[in-house]
Amino acid sequence: MHAGSLPFCGESMKHVLMVDRDKGLLEEVRSGLSQLSLPFSLLTASSTKEAEELMALGMVDLVVVAVEKETPEGFELLSRMTIRFPSIGATVLTSFPGASRQNEIRASGGFSILEKPVDPQQLVQGISDSLKQQEKGAFTTGIPLSWFLELMGLFEQTCLVEVGHKEKGKKGFFFFKEGELYDACIDEKTGEEAAEEMISWHTAEVRLKTSPTENIRRRIHTDLKSLIAKGEALLGMSDFPEKGKDWPVDAPGETHEAETPAVSVKEKTPAGLLEEIVSISDIQAAVLVTREGFVIESVGILEGINMEVVAGLMAMAMGGITVGQAASEATAFVGLTLEFKEALIRCLPVGNALLVIVVSGMCDSKRLDEIQSRIQPAISALDDLL
Repeated sequence: MHAGSLPFCGESMKHVLMVDRDKGLLEEVRSGLSQLSLPFSLLTASSTKEAEELMALGMVDLVVVAVEKETPEGFELLSRMTIRFPSIGATVLTSFPGASRQNEIRASGGFSILEKPVDPQQLVQGISDSLKQQEKGAFTTGIPLSWFLELMGLFEQTCLVEVGHKEKGKKGFFFFKEGELYDACIDEKTGEEAAEEMISWHTAEVRLKTSPTENIRRRIHTDLKSLIAKGEALLGMSDFPEKGKDWPVDAPGETHEAETPAVSVKEKTPAGLLEEIVSISDIQAAVLVTREGFVIESVGILEGINMEVVAGLMAMAMGGITVGQAASEATAFVGLTLEFKEALIRCLPVGNALLVIVVSGMCDSKRLDEIQSRIQPAISALDDLL
């Protein structure tokens, strides 16, 4: 990692971090900008780890992130920023031809998309514009959720986007297929209603997850821009964190995985609970799926089992139960067992999701019942989390 080539000119100097794994490009940029008078100090990093170490020092105001359609690093860094550094804004730098559509991006929050090859003057102008927007208070904190979702569409991504709102204690999901928003879910809501509610949060912790590309029913047919406009119409000022305030971040040098945030002794995470479950004899894997068939978390080894098919079967089973029926004790879904040649699978409702337990094919239903009884504390904990 490198500090900016210009000397530090006082406490008011803004610090901009440029992140690209192409070290040659970073050197070229530094060389080109050294000939200009900059209103900011430039830092560079060639990896996510280096970038996070610099951000953890509390000296970065804006991050210029290299994002490409076929590589995950840029998107992963942006998602991790929403978790660890929610007050830091971002600008995207890309060689993806579709970025010429950047004017279609509504620039929610005042951020821009810059194109490679890098022109020093345009780079400085783009960065300066974003910094000015920050100073004017055009946006109060970090990376707006709507902007992140628009990037998923622009770069034609296929993925499951998990979003969480810390203050509301809520979590939901967006499913993108080749840049098209297919579905969304939160609590009992799905489709456009769910999408609009989550967009109204303005900012959220974002985690990107691998998602099945089959067995996903498309519930959203409205274009993303229209959904964002509707969601933002629901946005209340209480959803904007007070400017200048931030959630705690890890100390410099600490590692942090987006899928498994650090927890206290009294706290549990879904991934941690799945690991506890898989540690029990005869359990091969434990998987969390949404009731629409999205795989959320998976721990263990799935040999000969197509979890996408299993998740689809579970979703179809749940599809026959209405919300009203689920509220009735007589018709509530309490579990489902599937028998494969290689394994037995039991599906159990946990909160707003489903827990899928995969056990050895050598086990019988009696042993499966014993296992379910033994993991009941973990099931109860998952119920509380989900």
